[in-house]
Amino acid sequence: MAAPVLAATFSSSSATAAEPVAPSGVEDFSYPGAAKILADRGITLKSGDGRIVLADCASGTDLIQLYSRVANPSEVCFQVTDRTGYLALEIPQVYNIKGDDHTVKATLNTAGNVTSLDLAKDAWTPVGEGSSQGTTTLLELNATDGPGASSATNPTPAVGTVTVGQPGQPGSRSCTATLVSPQWVLTAASCFTDKPDDLSTVQSGMPQTPTIVTIAGRRLDVSTIVPRTDRDVAMVRVVQTVSDITPIAVATTAPTAGEDLQVLGFGRTRTGWLSAQPHNATFTTGTVTAAGLDVTPKTPADATVCKGDAGGPALRAKNGGFELAAVTSRAWQGGCLGETETRQGATEARVDDLAKWIADTRDHRSATPNEVGGNGRVRFADFDGDGKPDYWVINDDGSVNVWLNRGGDGTGPNGWLPIGKVANGVTNDRSRVRIADFDGDGKADYWVVNPDGSVNVWLNRGGDKPGANGWQLIGKVAVGTTTNPDAVRLADFDGDGKADYCVINDDGSVSVWLNHGGDISGVAGWQSIGKVTTGATTDRSRVRLADFDGDGKADYWVVNQDGSVNVWLNHGGDKPGVAGWQLLGRVATGLTTNQSLVYFTDFDGDGKADYLWNPGDGSIHGYANKGGDPSGPNGWADLGRVASGA
Repeated sequence: MAAPVLAATFSSSSATAAEPVAPSGVEDFSYPGAAKILADRGITLKSGDGRIVLADCASGTDLIQLYSRVANPSEVCFQVTDRTGYLALEIPQVYNIKGDDHTVKATLNTAGNVTSLDLAKDAWTPVGEGSSQGTTTLLELNATDGPGASSATNPTPAVGTVTVGQPGQPGSRSCTATLVSPQWVLTAASCFTDKPDDLSTVQSGMPQTPTIVTIAGRRLDVSTIVPRTDRDVAMVRVVQTVSDITPIAVATTAPTAGEDLQVLGFGRTRTGWLSAQPHNATFTTGTVTAAGLDVTPKTPADATVCKGDAGGPALRAKNGGFELAAVTSRAWQGGCLGETETRQGATEARVDDLAKWIADTRDHRSATPNEVGGNGRVRFADFDGDGKPDYWVINDDGSVNVWLNRGGDGTGPNGWLPIGKVANGVTNDRSRVRIADFDGDGKADYWVVNPDGSVNVWLNRGGDKPGANGWQLIGKVAVGTTTNPDAVRLADFDGDGKADYCVINDDGSVSVWLNHGGDISGVAGWQSIGKVTTGATTDRSRVRLADFDGDGKADYWVVNQDGSVNVWLNHGGDKPGVAGWQLLGRVATGLTTNQSLVYFTDFDGDGKADYLWNPGDGSIHGYANKGGDPSGPNGWADLGRVASGA
C-alpha cells in the first residue's frame, strides 16, 4: 500500500444508492492493468502470486522469453522476482519459449490437449507450430528453485499478512494484518469472502480454505476466524504462539476529524505488485461515523491505498509508540499499479470501540480441550474452531461424521450443518477414541488410547473433506499410565487451552499430567502434578471434568444416583497451601438417573459448560448454564431440543 485512503464506514448496508462506494481493498491476485496490456500487446494476463511479471525484453538476460504470432510485438518476456512464482495467462500461437535460471513448468494447450513442459534453462524450446504440433496457447508459468529476493527488514514486525488459498489460484485473496496478542491478529473480515460487499457471507470458525498468517517472515496456520458483521473487522487465531514480537495495543478513544494517522499495508504500490515490507504514510482523518472513518493522504503524491492493504492498521502515535485506531477496508486506489482511477480516498473501520470484543475474543476459552461423551457413540467437541461444540458420531466401523453447530434445532432447519465423514478412524473400539484439543488451536483432535495404555494423536487440519489438509499424525504422545481406557480422561486442568492427561484411579482420586507438548516434544512433554483430588465417588461413570464457571479450567462434577449434579470448582487442586477445590454443592437437580445420558459441554460458546441430556430417543435437549441452582431459579435456561440425533 502506498498510502491508504478510505471511504465510508464498511458494513453490509453502509452506503445508500446515492453514495459512491470505493472498491474493496482486498488483494484478489488479478494481474494489474490486464485490460490495457491486452489492448496494447494482444496478450491476456489473468492472475498470479505477484512474482512473475511482464518485463521489457531489453532490460536483462535472466528472463523467460517467448514468441507468439498474436503478440505485439511478437517477443514477450517475463521476470521471476523471487525463488518461486506463478502466473495464469493466455497467449495464443506461441511457437518458441526459453526458460531463465529457475525451474519453470509451462502449461500448454495444443488443439485441446493440455500438457506440461519443463522449460530448458537459458535455451529455446520450439512449441506448437514451431515443433510441428499445431497451434499452441500458453496457459500457465510455474517457477521454482530459483534465486530468492533480497530480504527486507520490517520496521513494524507486528504487521504482517493473511493469505487465503494459493496465491493466483481461483478464490485466493490476501490482506494486511496486525498482531494484537500472541495468537491473534486483527484484519478485514472481507478478506474471507468472495463477496466483500456482503459481510454476512463471512463464516466464523475454521477457515473454509487453507489460510496462512505471515508475521516477521514466519508462516502461521490459521485455526479460527471470528468476524464482525457491523463493520469490516475480523479476529484471526493462529495455531502457533508468537512470543518474541510485541503486539500492538488497541486504542480506546475514537479518531477525530483532522487527526493524522499512520496507515500501513502490504498491498500494491504505484510501481509494484508485491511488497517485502509494509508501506507507511500519513493520512488525515475526515468524517468519523459510529463504525468507521474516511481518510485522505496528507501528501497525495507520496501515498495511496491499494489492493492488499485491506486489514492494514491505522496507527495513532502515543507515548513514544503506537496504538491501533482502525483497519483499512476500502480504497479508491488512485495511483495504484495498473489503475486508472484518480481518487485517493479510503475507508477505515474503527476498532477503538471494539476493545472489549477483541479482549473477549482473545481471552475466550471454549470447552474444546475437554472431551465430552465418554465411550459413547455421540461426542461433543469443537471441530471448526468457532468456540461451540459440534455433534460427532463415531460409527460402528470407526469412521467419524460431524454436524457443525449453527445454533442447534432451536434456530431452525439450518441449526446443524452436516459435513459428512471427516475421518476414517483407526479403531472400531469406541472406548479407546477420545476427541479433545491436544495442541491448543481451538479445534478438537483425534486421540486413541492403545491397548498398552499409550496414546496416539492425529491433529485436526480440517478433516477428510475437499480443500482441507485432513489429519496430521504426530504419533505416540504419551506412554500412558493405565491400560484401562475408562480411567483416562482428557481435560484442560490448568487453563492453557490444551487437554491434559487425567486418570481417575480405582479409589476415586484423580491424577493429572499437564500437557506441555507430549512425548514428541521431549522429556518435559508431560508434567506430573500428582494426585489433585481424593475424589467424591469410586464410580468413574459418574465423574465429569468440564468448565462450570468459564475460567478455562476443568472443574470436578459428579452426577449423583438421584440425577442431581454436584460441582467442585478448580482452584489448582490438592496442593500444599492451596485451597484447591471450592465446593459449590448441588448445581442441578438433573433430569435423569442414567448418568450415561448426561453431557456437560459449552453448547452456546460462552465458555461455561451447559447441561445436555438424551431422554432415551437419541435426541439431545439442553439447558444453558446461567450459574446453576446456586444462582436462583434462572440458573439454567431451557434450550429445548437442540438436536434430533443421528
